Amino acid sequence: MLRSLAAISVVVALASCASHRSPDPGYRHLLELELRFRTDTVALGGTLESTWVLRNLTETSIAACLSERWGYTVIGTHDAPGRGRLVDHPRCHRAFMLDPGDTLEWPEVLEIPSSLGPGPLRVHGWVYVVQPDNCDRYGCYGDYVSSDFVQLTVAEKADGGAG
Repeated sequence: MLRSLAAISVVVALASCASHRSPDPGYRHLLELELRFRTDTVALGGTLESTWVLRNLTETSIAACLSERWGYTVIGTHDAPGRGRLVDHPRCHRAFMLDPGDTLEWPEVLEIPSSLGPGPLRVHGWVYVVQPDNCDRYGCYGDYVSSDFVQLTVAEKADGGAG
């Protein structure tokens, strides 16, 4: 009996967590993320200064928040991991209001792994945008907004080595 009661409690707790899920706000269709770079060439193992631009694509204002959950992927001539900040229960980190066509911009410094090797490089970024009025103990609910891939070049290190 006690075992059955414990199992029922677990099921109720899991169902309760699942029931807090809110409808997808669809930010990936309402907002656009663009990555801009000062240069189109980066050294192996170097860093890449970037500007991330979030644009409102709609005819109405959008009030939302950037969460702490964000990241980027780098694809070169060799496999390398992307980088990101994954947060289990994302909260509102930076609130914003974007009128139609307006943008929100911020800088990020991206690390380029030395394991990539010289040659073509593609970079893709993503952010998790949350609804500021739709939060509970599990965090805020939102949607991923991703950029297109940007084509860059990885140059050999200044000392002539290939990493």
